[in-house]
Amino acid sequence: MRSIKNYFSILVLICSLSISKHSSSQTLADFFQKEKKVYWLGIDFTAAKMIGPMAEAFGAFDKSEQSLRVKYFPGWNNLVLDEARKFNLNKALRAATIVYDIQMITDLNASDTAKIKEQIVLSDPVSLQAHVKKYKYNRDSGLATVFIVDSFNKLEGKAIIYFVLFRAQDKQILLQQKITSHPSGLSMRNYWGNAIYSAIKKIQYNWYKRWKKAYKKQNHAGS
Repeated sequence: MRSIKNYFSILVLICSLSISKHSSSQTLADFFQKEKKVYWLGIDFTAAKMIGPMAEAFGAFDKSEQSLRVKYFPGWNNLVLDEARKFNLNKALRAATIVYDIQMITDLNASDTAKIKEQIVLSDPVSLQAHVKKYKYNRDSGLATVFIVDSFNKLEGKAIIYFVLFRAQDKQILLQQKITSHPSGLSMRNYWGNAIYSAIKKIQYNWYKRWKKAYKKQNHAGS
């Protein structure tokens, strides 16, 4: 069962190949090129569940919807920008250029997300695709990436985050991956910020290589 879950993204990757072969727009082949440009849209918290007691190092953590939207969601998104050298999406995604374009996700996180939480099931590829299709992101071409948070679970000391790669012009998902990472640190900003950092490092040292290997294997089999 574990192997089926771990390689689910590879099945999505392989299926997307048959779709993209008949299109002149961006494909997974572009994602595995060294000189590519990738648009980073940020961290989508609209489906996120905050589980367990949350506390700052020196006081209680207000995990109300309002506090999350106003303070913590923007804080975690800005952390990736403010400490770009540490989080280093260029290395993780093997991209020559990362364009940070987080305004759409910032606006989405600031909105009332109750209805979105009821409608989306991140483990369901159809539901996830429907969610991405609703993004109000207008770009004629390019590869876009986003982290969609499923949960920050203090009880189990883990975060579940979905990495999603899609074509900007039609929002067709090319690759998706469920990533489990672990938080650390004192303040809430840094505690869960390190879970985001860990997820990026897992892509850099593990998942990207596995995605590329699966792509090459499928491409060779189809030639």
